[in-house]
Amino acid sequence: MSWQKDDAGITFYCDMPDCKSVLIYPDPLLSPAAASSGADFIPCLADAKARLGWVSFKRVGRPWDYFCKGCAPNAETAHRRYSEQENERDRIKARNAH
Repeated sequence: MSWQKDDAGITFYCDMPDCKSVLIYPDPLLSPAAASSGADFIPCLADAKARLGWVSFKRVGRPWDYFCKGCAPNAETAHRRYSEQENERDRIKARNAH
């Protein structure tokens, strides 16, 4: 699970298999906007992305994946490759359909 919400707030987990990075909201040391929003997902995710360098990616038929700043470059490369392969599969299907 990439994130979890409970009475205490929201916890984000990095989806890179070997990474143990975790963000917990609300946290008074983080931005006041995110801290004041409590456990509202959108402001917390926006803060994680803008200030802390986290990224998120979506693949068709799968839940969102979240990655910490340290894993973001590898995750971006993997996502770009996946998208390129998916586009190539779609192009081949379209060509073979005729």
